[in-house]
Amino acid sequence: MTSAAHGSQVAGDADAALHFIQKYAARTRLTRITLVSIDPVKKGTDGHTFAVTNGAGMRQWIDARQGWRNIYFCPNEVQEGIHKKPSKSDMLTARAAYVDLDPRKEEARRPCG
Repeated sequence: MTSAAHGSQVAGDADAALHFIQKYAARTRLTRITLVSIDPVKKGTDGHTFAVTNGAGMRQWIDARQGWRNIYFCPNEVQEGIHKKPSKSDMLTARAAYVDLDPRKEEARRPCG
């Protein structure tokens, strides 16, 4: 799907996203998933927490943003009713950690990084 209304040429796949989210939730025993979107131009965020069983709600939320906002999920369980980008104080359990491993400048110049 592309979003001509927003001038984007990014294609999305809500089916693949939901499949991944549901597999991840089952493997980590999460009961809720928090989705967050970031506007790449205005830099604003919004989010919503769903019961893992609410695939229709997640699909509707993804479809409304797909193709023009960057969409992420929180890998950890957050408190019920969180409808924003979660903060540290919103977290209930840690299931995973995001790690950003950028090479040091001198490593980036070498062929094997």
